[in-house]
Amino acid sequence: PVEFSQVAVIPLNEKIYVILAPVNKVPGVNENEALVFAVEEIEDEDCLVIVDDEEIIIKVFDLYYDLLREEGIMD
Repeated sequence: PVEFSQVAVIPLNEKIYVILAPVNKVPGVNENEALVFAVEEIEDEDCLVIVDDEEIIIKVFDLYYDLLREEGIMD
């Protein structure tokens, strides 16, 4: 199993997305890279499903960067 650190929770288009960063080295994921997961209900349980739609990934990160700018963390 891979351990992740939660970076942010982002609502978008009535869905919830989570940005997670791997705690340990993961093949195919660069250091300082994070992944986007969608929170989906599967068999009555909330599950995290990796997002591979580039358009959604870009929108989620854009909203995240907007939040950082609002908080004065990023220019």
